[in-house]
Amino acid sequence: MAGALLALSVVLVGKSHAHHSLNTFEQSPIVLEGELLGVNWRNPHVTFQLRVVDEDGEEAEWRMEAHSVFNLQRGGVTRDLIPLGETVRVVGRKSNLTDHRMIVDRMQLPDGRELTLWAGLFSTFEDAPRIQDAASENLGFFRVWTVAQEDVARAVTQTNNLPLTGQAIAARASWDDLDNYAVRCEAPGMPAMMLTQNPLEFVDEGPIIRVRTEYYDLVRTVHMDRDEVPADAEYSHLGYSIGRWEGDDLVVETTRINWPWLDNRGTPLSDELKVIERFSLSDDQSGLAFRIEMIDPETFTEPAILSGNWLALGDTIGRYDLDC
Repeated sequence: MAGALLALSVVLVGKSHAHHSLNTFEQSPIVLEGELLGVNWRNPHVTFQLRVVDEDGEEAEWRMEAHSVFNLQRGGVTRDLIPLGETVRVVGRKSNLTDHRMIVDRMQLPDGRELTLWAGLFSTFEDAPRIQDAASENLGFFRVWTVAQEDVARAVTQTNNLPLTGQAIAARASWDDLDNYAVRCEAPGMPAMMLTQNPLEFVDEGPIIRVRTEYYDLVRTVHMDRDEVPADAEYSHLGYSIGRWEGDDLVVETTRINWPWLDNRGTPLSDELKVIERFSLSDDQSGLAFRIEMIDPETFTEPAILSGNWLALGDTIGRYDLDC
């Protein structure tokens, strides 16, 4: 079992999608066995308390961090599967900053079953059986969407290959892994809120479209009844968005954004940022392709593009229920 866990634990989730930097945890995994004392089923990470007794009889309580509630549930891990008071085996990567703390990748239950809790989690998602008969529901854009499993790895690749200016590269190099908005559990702004692994929803309210995401319970407004940003519109983390229909596609332009980061790896953004989003519904209405173009001369040498696909998987928007 330990050998299987060790092999699987090297499949790491990209740094840009972690709540905090994985650089603060060792890359070589360890295996522990102990009694599960408690579980905190909350975002941004589900945590466990494990009592471990070493070969010398010394007892220690370990704090173990798993992925977010939504991603665990999507991977088939629910709270009722966690056997409090029982002895389990876990594999993970311990913190190189704090004693008795680790990212837990997998857990073996007393009956031999294994739960994927971090590394390799996204490969357990089974999107195809859950895709809805969206054509019959005929909701178009206006439903809850979930990021496609294959887009998780693609997103990491795209953010690794952005056309960055020298200034932006220097800003990334000076990023503090231990003191930043993600570590402090501060809600992100645009366009980061649209790059979430949590479900999001488009809501038709006539002259406006609301975009709701489970991620930090964020809501943005897209104005469909105007062509220009009002002169008195203030800068904000989510900016000011104006939308229009181009054929069957929804196109949204957002400016007046004063959120300074694209991601939690230190990619900077200036208040000159302009974000152009294009959303295209599939013929059977089960998929929504997105393309995000970011124009910011201080950060990018040319317009930077991020793209992907969301699926109609029947998810709902829950409360993020943050615990930091």
